[in-house]
Amino acid sequence: MAMEAEAAHPELALADTDINWDRLDKSRFHIIGAILFTAQSALLHPTAVVKTRMQVAGSGYSQMRGISVFSNILKNDGIPGIFRGFGTSAIGSMPGRVLCLTSLEVSKDMMMKYTEGVDMPEATRVGIANGVAGMVSNLVSCVYFVPLDVVRTPVLPHVNLLLFILLR
Repeated sequence: MAMEAEAAHPELALADTDINWDRLDKSRFHIIGAILFTAQSALLHPTAVVKTRMQVAGSGYSQMRGISVFSNILKNDGIPGIFRGFGTSAIGSMPGRVLCLTSLEVSKDMMMKYTEGVDMPEATRVGIANGVAGMVSNLVSCVYFVPLDVVRTPVLPHVNLLLFILLR
């Protein structure tokens, strides 16, 4: 039955099955996208906590293996210790995620319109549009996140020194 339905519409092109940005419910798209990006960050956040603990001089974790640090944090602080700072991190990266998703979809739509008159297979057109959209989205994301990392990184050695002095 499904094969007959597909055979009935052979003129349906790959570009026609793509998301139409003008008809997309943008608020729902951004909310669902932000939730999925936040879930991804939640899965990766424990590794950032372990790395940060290992970088703090004088904490005793700097010479330990990552698995040992992870189990030590779980033993001493429990699950909240592994996710310490996640709320701040998630809220701070939300505007960057919205910019990333918006630039991805808008640039993909623009590339599909720009390559409309070019004589190439439809699959190639869609592939080029997706590739360019990914590059533009990454560029926009870097424009947001890199300055934040540049500001945050020089502060870490000062925090490490302060913690070393306080914990001595």
